[in-house]
Amino acid sequence: QLAPDHLQRAADGAAAGDAGLYDLDVSFYSTVVALDDLAPVIFSEIMPDPVGNRYRCQWFELYNPTGSVLNLEGATIGQDSGGFVIDAPLVVADGEWLVFGTTGESTLNCGLPYVDWLYDTFDLVRDATDTLTVHDGNGDLVDELTYDPAWPFGVGDAMELCTNHLTAAENDDATNWQTTTAPAYS
Repeated sequence: QLAPDHLQRAADGAAAGDAGLYDLDVSFYSTVVALDDLAPVIFSEIMPDPVGNRYRCQWFELYNPTGSVLNLEGATIGQDSGGFVIDAPLVVADGEWLVFGTTGESTLNCGLPYVDWLYDTFDLVRDATDTLTVHDGNGDLVDELTYDPAWPFGVGDAMELCTNHLTAAENDDATNWQTTTAPAYS
């Protein structure tokens, strides 16, 4: 039984020749707020040093703690070595996560079941200090996270922000993070 604001349908594969059925869960929201520094998303989980294809298996999550449904279209996710603009609607409900990865193919990305947004413009750093940023469509800083090898991640283990510290101020403190082997969305 789905809530009245959800619709579920089955669809063909993504390309000609694909076989099988896929579930599609669509949510309808009456109010969606544009991302800005007053309605921020925050970095909440990062896999900078995966086992397997290092670049293809990296991923990170953004969390929405705002109380509102946010549209990240126009936001820029950045790093010292590059960044990318979210150039299409990307909506995240309050209390939900978005997963960003370099490929959506679970056989290539070390088993992630889904990725909300694909990027190929930077490589998460595992052996030096790295800074990740989110800027809104006006260029204002929404969240910044600087981490280094002393933070709680290791080969094959991600680090996640502890659930009692899901704010932009608290995600700057390494003691508010913990090692995890499973993405928060799972």
